[in-house]
Amino acid sequence: MLELLHRLPANEVLRPYVRPILTAVFKLLGIDNEENVLICLRIIIELHKQFRPQFSSEVQNFLVFVRSVYKDLPRHMEKIFEPKLTVKVKDLSEMNLSSSPALDEIYSVTSFQSDKKTADGTTQSVS
Repeated sequence: MLELLHRLPANEVLRPYVRPILTAVFKLLGIDNEENVLICLRIIIELHKQFRPQFSSEVQNFLVFVRSVYKDLPRHMEKIFEPKLTVKVKDLSEMNLSSSPALDEIYSVTSFQSDKKTADGTTQSVS
């Protein structure tokens, strides 16, 4: 959906929707993954170039967010750049991926490994 928004032509037909689009993409900046955040930033930059919307609270919140990222960077530096080992979990289906505290500390691609029971009762390792 973000790719579609990014590819929309920035013309007068889009003008009435600029405010809701900006509000939505600013909300995604703090909670979505890196790929989507990059698309959000492209959308924000393009809409600001074309339409020059007024300064809003979302912009202020974005600047506070960027400041907090840079302020907390030294504290997270080791976690970001240390080599990642495979994380072993009992069952991936039981793991709640949206609220797992382990995921709050993962900053790069990390493999998860789980044991899966086969039909004959043996266990098979699944990544």
